[in-house]
Amino acid sequence: MKKLQLALAATLVISTSLVPAFAQPHHKPKHVMLKTVAAGVAGYELAKHSHNRFLHKHRFAAGIAAAAATHHYLKKHHS
Repeated sequence: MKKLQLALAATLVISTSLVPAFAQPHHKPKHVMLKTVAAGVAGYELAKHSHNRFLHKHRFAAGIAAAAATHHYLKKHHS
């Protein structure tokens, strides 16, 4: 239950940091959110299989950090 609450909180934080749909420029690719989610899942999986105890213990936070970093990069790259 704690992970579900943390996932909902992370989704809320990431979605509120996004520009509203009506204010987005028309040239922005639609695959940005898909890449963000994929990077988050990949970060989680890498941390889950890591031999680093810190990463293994905080794998959910590692996934969120990977998603946030990817989203930040994509926003800068496509602006």
